[in-house]
Amino acid sequence: PPPPPHTATIREALKTMNVDNEAKRKRLEGDRLRIERTQQKLLEAHYDDFIPAELLRKEQKWLERELTTVNRSLSAQSQTSYDTDRLVTLALDLCENLAASYEAALSHIRRTFNQVIFERIDVHFDANEFRPRGRGRIH
Repeated sequence: PPPPPHTATIREALKTMNVDNEAKRKRLEGDRLRIERTQQKLLEAHYDDFIPAELLRKEQKWLERELTTVNRSLSAQSQTSYDTDRLVTLALDLCENLAASYEAALSHIRRTFNQVIFERIDVHFDANEFRPRGRGRIH
């Protein structure tokens, strides 16, 4: 069966989010390169006797803290992108096969599906007919 219509929309939103994440990653990598170049220039300036050792130590310490912050942000951002991508793909795969799995399941398995997927299911009665309508919120 074809994937649900919202699958394409969700995947497109994920691509847009990934574009934003890619821009952030590039900015962070640019910051890292800038800090590393500054560290190198400071060292060269010290070797050429333009700055004293104490000032070099102070500036290098500050730059090292900045570099650590940027590297942590890069690492966290990379992990977040990976986790988001993986979880959305997993959720979409589950949703694509959920109806068939639910229909094929035994009643006790269906109850488990209901408990996992819905916080609550309201059943409404019409005066002319019995019409259960599920209205649940996905956890």
